[in-house]
Amino acid sequence: MYKIYHFGNDREYSPFPFYKPPILGAFLSEKVAFKHLFNMKMSDILKRDSSRGGVTMTCYVTRIATVEIPVTDIEKSATWYAKTLNLAVQHKTSHEAMLSFNAKGVAGIYLVKTEEPTRLQFVNTTTSVKHSVIDFYTYNLEGFYEQLQANGVEVGKLTIQNGFGGFGFKDPDGNLLGATNIVQLGQE
Repeated sequence: MYKIYHFGNDREYSPFPFYKPPILGAFLSEKVAFKHLFNMKMSDILKRDSSRGGVTMTCYVTRIATVEIPVTDIEKSATWYAKTLNLAVQHKTSHEAMLSFNAKGVAGIYLVKTEEPTRLQFVNTTTSVKHSVIDFYTYNLEGFYEQLQANGVEVGKLTIQNGFGGFGFKDPDGNLLGATNIVQLGQE
C-alpha cells in the first residue's frame, strides 16, 4: 500500500490496489501519485491484475454506471430530478425513467417504480447520524442549499468544516440524498 495524502489526512489510501508506481516502496506525494496514477491509459489499468489473498483478479469495473432509486410516481419524480439536479430525461415509461447529467464518465440516474416503503438511507450505529446512499457533487454548496430551500425541498443542516462539507435533502418519496463539495481522489 502506498501512502497518498488525501484532504490533509495521513491515512494510507490506495484507490487502485493493482497499480504499482515506478518508485516502488516510496511514500508518494500527492503530485507524484496523480502524475503516475492518472496519466495511465484505461487500457493499461485494465491489463493489470491485483493479487488478493492468493487469488488473482483482473479489473473489469472502472466506474459506477447507474444509480437506481426507488420511487412511487415516475412522472412526478422524473420531473423533480430533472429540475432539481438539472438532469436530462433520456428514457421514460410508466414504470421507469433514465436520467443523465450529459457528462462523460458520470453515472446516470435510473428511477424505478415501486410500492415498497423502504427508502434510501441508513443510520450510522456509532454516531447515530442518518446517512444518504448517494451524494451529489456541487461546486457551490451554499448556493445549491439555498436553491433547494427556495424550491420547498426538505433539507438537513448544512455543515462546512475547513471549506468542505455537505447536507442531506429528500426527494418527493422521502429518499435521503446528499450534496457535497468534496471531490474524491480520481474524480477530477
